[in-house]
Parts: sequence; structure tokens; C-alpha cells
Amino acid sequence: MLQANAIINDHAKRLKHAEHQAADLQKRCDELNSDLQSSNSENQRVLAELTRLKTTVSDQQSKIDALARENNKLSGQTRNRRSWA
Repeated sequence: MLQANAIINDHAKRLKHAEHQAADLQKRCDELNSDLQSSNSENQRVLAELTRLKTTVSDQQSKIDALARENNKLSGQTRNRRSWA
């Protein structure tokens, strides 16, 4: 009977320890899940900003290209007028 009580007590201690470890692991999983959600939100925000910046760069490049064409056109007109003078 004494040996049975010792075994029961040993198993109770092991169970308590396992429950404590399970609670610690659950807490860590909850923290990691929260971190993951925060990271995903930040990633979406950064992706939206990147998309906006790419659009801005594309628009600015189009304006630069248009100005370069106009500059070439005006340079050609200036050369033609100088050659006539």
C-alpha cells in the first residue's frame, strides 16, 4: 500500500509538471501567434506602401520620358532655326 501511494504521488507530480509545461507551451504559442499576426499586418502595410511607391516611380518616369521627348523636339527646332538664320 505504501508503494502504491508513492507511485500515485510520483505520477501526480509528473502530471502537475506536464500540465505546467503544457500551459507554458500554450502561452508561448499564443505569444508567437500574436507576433505572427502583427508581422502579417506590418507586411501588408509595407506591401501597400511599396505598391504606392512603385506607381509614383512609374508616373515620374513617364513624366521624365515625356520631358525628354519634348526637350529633343525643342532642341531640333532650335537647331533648325539656327540653320535658317
